[in-house]
Amino acid sequence: MKWVSAVLVTSLVLLLPAVSYCQGENGAQQQPEKPAVVNPTPATDQIATTTPPQQPDQLQQSMRDHFRACDQALDQARNQAHVLSRDASRTPFDTDALLLKNQKLQEQVRIVKESHEKFLADLSEEQKKSIEDHNTSIQQIHDRIQTHLQAIDQEFSGSELRLTTVSDEAKATEREMKSYQKQLQETGRAFNLLSD
Repeated sequence: MKWVSAVLVTSLVLLLPAVSYCQGENGAQQQPEKPAVVNPTPATDQIATTTPPQQPDQLQQSMRDHFRACDQALDQARNQAHVLSRDASRTPFDTDALLLKNQKLQEQVRIVKESHEKFLADLSEEQKKSIEDHNTSIQQIHDRIQTHLQAIDQEFSGSELRLTTVSDEAKATEREMKSYQKQLQETGRAFNLLSD
């Protein structure tokens, strides 16, 4: 009997550390810890607040759009110069109607200048350098156009309207517009903007 009691006491002594390991300090059985779950950041928080840079295909499309806008503005300006030149050479003439046509021509030339600047803004410095000769020619043409337009304005603001001068200056403006368009077409060809 003593032998059985000694075996039981020894068994309890050996099992006590194992029981303590599986139980908490208060004797309650502990559950294995679960891995922490990190809540993902909502997609709305990840949206950038600044406009992302344009991708190459978007930039090419922007170049094409601005090129076409400039080309169309040149067409309209050239036609407006033609109409002013034609109507100034006809008799009888309406001074107010001619003045209105001159104002439309001046506005159209301004649109040409702005649309060309938007086209150039799409180009990298390297691209601008590659068409530097065309840009220099276009600037010279634009300067000559401004000279013709100023001469027309002087006629309308002077004491005597010389229709021959108005017609000649408008015709010269039309010719310069053709030269401008030719330079622009060469630029478009350099960047494959005339393919479609």
